[in-house]
Amino acid sequence: MQRTQQLGQGDERPKIAVVGCGGAGCNTVHHLPATPGLEIIGLNDVPHPSLLGIRHRVLISEDELKTIATLDDSVARGLETDAERMIARELIGFDMVVVVAGLGGNTGGDGSNAIARIARVHNIPVWGIVTQPFKAEGTRRRMTSQESLDRLRKRCPGVLAFTNDGLLEIAPEIPILRAFAIMGQIMVKPLEAMSRLVTKSDIRLMHEFFAGCRELRLGIGEAKGPHRSFESVIDAFASPWMKFDTERARQAIVFISGSKVDEHIVKDVLHNVSLRAPIAEVLYGTYTEGEGENIRVSVMVPPP
Repeated sequence: MQRTQQLGQGDERPKIAVVGCGGAGCNTVHHLPATPGLEIIGLNDVPHPSLLGIRHRVLISEDELKTIATLDDSVARGLETDAERMIARELIGFDMVVVVAGLGGNTGGDGSNAIARIARVHNIPVWGIVTQPFKAEGTRRRMTSQESLDRLRKRCPGVLAFTNDGLLEIAPEIPILRAFAIMGQIMVKPLEAMSRLVTKSDIRLMHEFFAGCRELRLGIGEAKGPHRSFESVIDAFASPWMKFDTERARQAIVFISGSKVDEHIVKDVLHNVSLRAPIAEVLYGTYTEGEGENIRVSVMVPPP
């Protein structure tokens, strides 16, 4: 029997800091709707157009970010530099920090690791949402991306990772800038869901639930009609970022949304998820959005 546990049962909403790191990360967080309790922070090494419209901005040089990102956390247990203390002032007071970045360049990779390190020093649960370069961008850029991702995995319980090559499947004939905008909209969907339904008591639960997971992958499905529960789960697991054996997955988090999400829909969705991830322990939550009979199912699963 698959074990499930519902999120969103507490009373107090958390304060969540979403930190866009580098140009790609800052461009992505612009897709987040204004939500109470959700604060957007932009981090870059120099003033950049992607910071426009972001009220809280932090400028740290590339060299300083590199120094912070590559510190050995087991040795450097406290804040070592003025730059770290500057970042810490922006993070203190939040219940959760989420870093959003494109890996492969310097600012996104080093910035996300710097933020994650400082959040951990202050015992603030931290998550990561990142993209990795196209294969066509070359070996060096992909190696840099992998090094940053490996560091980030050690600092976050679950890093939600997207390969840019997945864009070629979901938007094969769309201009690249438009495709990146679509990617940004997809990347922030789990954040939007968490900000809508997660309570303070859920933060530690999710942090512990995914402890030890190296990586998470996302699938989103949407459907209407009498078979919408089945079809939305099918679409979610058909995601280009879910190409692995989900039957071996041991954890999953499921967000279900729609104008009317009743007990029957929830039960049906969870049943269909269990058919594709039969041994996974499941955290799930529901929230209201949209109109009509459409439902959206978002599933995050760590590859085995």
